[in-house]
Formats: sequence, C-alpha cells, structure tokens
Amino acid sequence: MSLNVENEYGEIQIPDYEHVIETVIGQALDFIKCPYECEIYVLLTDNSGIQTINNCQRNIDAPTDVLSFPLIDYKEPGDFSVVDGDTCDYFNPESGELMLGDVFCRGQRSSRLQDSSPALPPAAAGSHPQDIRWRNFLLSCRGAAVNIKRSSPKGGGLF
Repeated sequence: MSLNVENEYGEIQIPDYEHVIETVIGQALDFIKCPYECEIYVLLTDNSGIQTINNCQRNIDAPTDVLSFPLIDYKEPGDFSVVDGDTCDYFNPESGELMLGDVFCRGQRSSRLQDSSPALPPAAAGSHPQDIRWRNFLLSCRGAAVNIKRSSPKGGGLF
C-alpha cells in the first residue's frame, strides 16, 4: 500500500501518527477483502480547511470530521469487480496500485461523537490537549472503518 499523508494541521503530539493511519487503513482494506495493493491520499487539516473542501465538493458550507472521495465508480460499496481488467482508469501506471481515492480529516472532532467511540490504545494518545484532538481524529478513522460498507454519491465511503 502506498499512503501519502499531507499535514496542513501542524504539529501532532501522537508518536508515529502516520503509522497509526496506515494501520487503520490497512485493517479497513483487510476487512473488506480488497484484492489489490492500493494507493491512498490522506490530508490532515483544520476546521477551515475541511469546511472549504466540503463547500467546494459538496456545496455544504460547514466543517465535518472526515470526507472521502473514491476514484472508483462502484456498482456496490466494496465491490471491486468494476476494476477487474481496467488498468487504464483505476491503476497507477507506474506502481500498478489501485488508486483508491482521497481522505480529508480535520483535527478537531465534533463533540457529538466523542462519547460514542471505542477507546484507543493508551500508546496512541497522551494528555496534551492536541493529543486528545488527534486521539479523537483516530477514533473517527476507526469509526469510518467500522462503517466501511456505506457509500453515497457525494463524499461517501472510500471503500
């Protein structure tokens, strides 16, 4: 898997956060039994950044926790049969990897979700306020993996 993580948010206090993101995405791909090596882009941003993306892509002028934009025209969520044999549209010609799509995440997680998520391992979060925000971000990723089969035409599930 090729993972490109871009950080517009700033300093993140969670040690090795890129590895944590890679692990969550890898587990999600395993969960849906993706038969291909994949290429994924992840942007970590703030409220303003994700609000701008949300407004430009979905005409919703408000921040949100996570946006994902698949590069695959799924017939059904998680059904990769649409890409079988189509190396031109869906696979990177240089790496041969399936270009899965883009994920945009904000650092500040909405308070409506904070009490309903499972706990993250202690090593992934400290007591610094920024650690708590990124702990919440990672819980959003974990929640997205649990709901991996959801999909909608506008900003729906990546998988």
